[in-house]
Amino acid sequence: MKKILIAVFAMTSILFSACPPEIDPAITINTHPAANTTVTAGNISGSLSVAATVTGGAKLSYQWYSNTTNSNVGGNIIGGATSASFTMPTNLTAGTYYYFCEVRGPGGVEPVRSNVATVTVIITYTVSYNLNGGTGTTPVAQTVNLGSSVTLASGSGLSRSGFSFGGWNTNTGGTGSNYSAGSSFTPTGTITLYARWNETITSSSGIEMVRIPGGSFELGRNLGTGGGSDVTPVSTVTLTGFYMGKYQVTQAQYQLVMGSNPSNFSSNPAAQTAQKTEKAGKKQEGMVKF
Repeated sequence: MKKILIAVFAMTSILFSACPPEIDPAITINTHPAANTTVTAGNISGSLSVAATVTGGAKLSYQWYSNTTNSNVGGNIIGGATSASFTMPTNLTAGTYYYFCEVRGPGGVEPVRSNVATVTVIITYTVSYNLNGGTGTTPVAQTVNLGSSVTLASGSGLSRSGFSFGGWNTNTGGTGSNYSAGSSFTPTGTITLYARWNETITSSSGIEMVRIPGGSFELGRNLGTGGGSDVTPVSTVTLTGFYMGKYQVTQAQYQLVMGSNPSNFSSNPAAQTAQKTEKAGKKQEGMVKF
């Protein structure tokens, strides 16, 4: 009887030693979602995804979460987001969003959570240009993020018969906000800027004149910043549009209009003799004195 019991015990030991202990399946996430993704509000596309494996070939399931912080602890279940890929919502507004995926297995398999995916939604504006009756190459539209600025187009090469280029305006008639060419501009929305054209005329004396649009400015010494004893009150001065010579007045133009030339230095033939009799070494001034 003892021999039979010993034989049974030996066979049982052999069976147990031939069968390794059962190991619970383990999940491994091989590919985590992209750590950082930037999208543009109103034009959101794309998805986040994970790739995972499990020992023993068990079937995996997935559940995506959102969170208010950069953490995969806690979080809020996203309804219907139960595949390895998660399509980003297209209605997100400007801000930062956090997502992660929990990969699950059958039975008592321990679920595993992915790293956090940070999605940044930005707002962009477009600044485009309209030649507003002018000719030349229209400047390329500029795209800028909310709160950032662009350098406005210079307007180089633009022209319009009878007018001179005077910068950019927010409407075709030039009665909106004016912006100088080449200046820094921070848009608050998508906008089209129109070339501002100042009419030019030639006076009867041959002087080319440019129309200066009306406007307002602050006149005074301290301009609201304090000052000394010579401070004068600040007031707003408003001018209607007027014409101004496009170039500096030449002596010939002055004499044509006024009938005489009082300059100390003159290139007029009638004044050549007088100039030659001036004392040697006397400084001649290259400006017109009126």
